[in-house]
Amino acid sequence: MAKKSEFHDKLENMDGAWNSAKPANEGLEEGTYEMQIQEVQMKETTKGDPRVAITYLVTEGEQAGELAFDGFVFLEDKPFGMRLFKSWLQMLGKEVPESFAEIEDLLQDISAENPLVMAKAVQSKGTDFVNIKILELVDATSEAVEPEAAGEEAWEGTEVLYQDEDVPCTVTVDGGGACITIQDADGTDYEVKRSECTQVEVEVDPEEAEAGKADEVAGQLLELASACGIEDERLNDELSTEEVVAILSEYNWPEANKFLEEEVALLESNGIELPKAKAAKKKTVTKKKTTTKPAAKKKTTKKK
Repeated sequence: MAKKSEFHDKLENMDGAWNSAKPANEGLEEGTYEMQIQEVQMKETTKGDPRVAITYLVTEGEQAGELAFDGFVFLEDKPFGMRLFKSWLQMLGKEVPESFAEIEDLLQDISAENPLVMAKAVQSKGTDFVNIKILELVDATSEAVEPEAAGEEAWEGTEVLYQDEDVPCTVTVDGGGACITIQDADGTDYEVKRSECTQVEVEVDPEEAEAGKADEVAGQLLELASACGIEDERLNDELSTEEVVAILSEYNWPEANKFLEEEVALLESNGIELPKAKAAKKKTVTKKKTTTKPAAKKKTTKKK
């Protein structure tokens, strides 16, 4: 039997995590694809370094509709990422700007143009990510193609559980396709299949939910009162709906026909009665008596 090393006990204590860990998703299969650049954004790494995040969409073949994510990280002391980014711009037929600060406008232009490219998906050495290498510019501009949403709403900003793991991850990128990007508690991003994730249901306290609805109604009433020129120092956004209604009921409101239907419903459902529009008085028109003059008698002359 081999002698136990100094790491044995530490490793043995991590058996639980080891057994629950699943192999990372391989993402888009290696190969050459026609892709559309859907979005190019300037973001930051978890360390605060500027980076360009690129979203590609496969437009043809068996994996059409699949999203792929790639990008460049810019480090002042290691210009390798900048060199690769310049080559990427040139492959898109773009002129490399003299000032690095100009790239933000350039990125917005590329996002709006949605270039169509032939690109190669290559597995990054030592990682679970797939890098995208542009081989040829097919069309400098193209009409944006909607990714095939897998019947799901966008999950970006929500928490999910990946496979059988217990610790939730945050969804950082969701373009509506089969793949999403999640970030673990350590700030590391992973591209995974949506089907391998389960959304974490957020439990809402019924009392808190009702309080939230009440706050919303009170805010709508305050906004409507302000639009009608009601200024009362007692009114503030910390009051309950009942307190707001009690104050607003002291005022004479404009007639109902001055409001939109939903505004009338809001006020009346909270006990604030609006005066009905007064019926317009009918204008009576008196006809002038016209008198006609009798026809003038013809003058007759007697024959001689």
